[in-house]
Amino acid sequence: MNFEFRTSNFVITLGCAMLRFVWSMRLFFLFSVCFLVGGCGLQQDQEALYKFEAGKRVLVLVDVRSAASVPPEFAIQLGQSISEKLMQWGAMGEGGVVVPQSKVLELKASPSKFSQMGIADIAQAAGADVVLHVDLIAFNVTSLSDDSITQGGAQVLVKVVDREGNRAWPIGVAMGVWIDARVAPTFSEQRDRTGVQKELSDLLAVRTARMFIKYRLDDKAIAR
Repeated sequence: MNFEFRTSNFVITLGCAMLRFVWSMRLFFLFSVCFLVGGCGLQQDQEALYKFEAGKRVLVLVDVRSAASVPPEFAIQLGQSISEKLMQWGAMGEGGVVVPQSKVLELKASPSKFSQMGIADIAQAAGADVVLHVDLIAFNVTSLSDDSITQGGAQVLVKVVDREGNRAWPIGVAMGVWIDARVAPTFSEQRDRTGVQKELSDLLAVRTARMFIKYRLDDKAIAR
């Protein structure tokens, strides 16, 4: 009788252990599938790193350092591309607007005067409340000697400054937020030097503007 009782307990214990094992494997399988298909309701959003206050006039100002080899019109073109994405993605907040790049062009019409202006001076002259400052550190497109393969790279530092010249974002970071963009080596017949330059410019615009919006990490147009 005692032997039968111990045997019965052993069978019950073994059965419970097997049942727990089966449930564990089912849960493991479920979580694995969720991970592979992208989350089963898990958070898949990137929050905005900074939000512009409602009703503000924001100027995108691109400064090009001497080490960055770009055409003279590049700064305005990049500024325009970033501005368009900020508006397209609703980054400005209620009542907020982007100051047109034509304001920067007007100021640049007097090169000697413009070269002496700081960010606050430019903001006030352009009628902006806030400046999204994009400091283009480096920009280069290279190719092999026979031009068969091209590649490129670019780096910028981004910060937000108010019209008085005070840093609004990022706080505690000396130079700004670093953004790096690269185009892997590719055959020139697929993407020439002009194509590489445009792709770099597009990447910089997307990676700059997206810092000011909430977006899904699986949105291939933004999360790239």
